[in-house]
Amino acid sequence: MTKEIPNTQNASKSDATVQSGCMDFVQGSHKSEILAHEDSFDEHNLLSRGQEIVVDVAPEDRVAVELPAGSMSLHHGLTIHGSGLNSSDDRRIGVAIRYISPKMTKAGNARDYAMPARGNYDENNFATYVAPKSDFDAEAMKIYDLVRTEQAKVMMVGAKNNSAIY
Repeated sequence: MTKEIPNTQNASKSDATVQSGCMDFVQGSHKSEILAHEDSFDEHNLLSRGQEIVVDVAPEDRVAVELPAGSMSLHHGLTIHGSGLNSSDDRRIGVAIRYISPKMTKAGNARDYAMPARGNYDENNFATYVAPKSDFDAEAMKIYDLVRTEQAKVMMVGAKNNSAIY
């Protein structure tokens, strides 16, 4: 599913193409159980531990989803997805937003942070925070550092190597 977002700046140079490493999806894979992952710590993998699923996916089962700048794709969290190397002369920009129920808890009872998207939030599973007042707002940067420290406690549990990200 894609949604066109009006282009208010000249962002046409950040299209997601096969050459720039757009996202590939495996159709119907969201119906599977959670699949095992391996940590690769590959220097070209931007995930915290270089996580990769432990299944072979035939090239014909992959669907490359090219998007013009200002567009987005949405997918189920269990959908097998990934991207290739950016072999273009342009940047590749990505943003991940996760919507979850306030009833969810993080593994190991680690503290987690969230911003309510809608409705009333009366659970105690997340520390809420507000949007920064400005770019690189001092208070927001302190919260950012705190969030990253808490994330590392969960993301790196059981890892055999260190990660430059955490």
